[in-house]
Amino acid sequence: PEQENASYHVAIIGGGISGCTAASILLQTPGNTQLHVELFDQGRNGVGGRSSHRIAWNENPSESAPERRFDHGCQFFRADTERFHSVVQQWIEDGFAEEWNGRFDRPKSEDDASSTNDFFGFSNDAPIYVGVDGMQSVT
Repeated sequence: PEQENASYHVAIIGGGISGCTAASILLQTPGNTQLHVELFDQGRNGVGGRSSHRIAWNENPSESAPERRFDHGCQFFRADTERFHSVVQQWIEDGFAEEWNGRFDRPKSEDDASSTNDFFGFSNDAPIYVGVDGMQSVT
């Protein structure tokens, strides 16, 4: 039986998108004033899991860019359900995500003008989203 003034401690292992989403949902649950959530992640540069973003500093001063930034796991995502779409819209409003307006091209040998799918087999109609300043922004 649930006690009225019970305190709950939750440990979430993994700070990727799923772990961070679980923590967020738990903390946003109405009436959770006695809920303590701790998120554990082994990332050297912060949370992120497969959505981690890396910065490689350029050691050659003759090159114009002092750094190289890249997402080494998940580079983009879609919001195919209404529920996730509303989460993504909030991320966009908060400056964590944005719609990506680039294009995925297929190799010319596979190019079929009648196809409604892009290189990954996704419909060309659905928007693609990315994390602002790297995918780690959405975790």
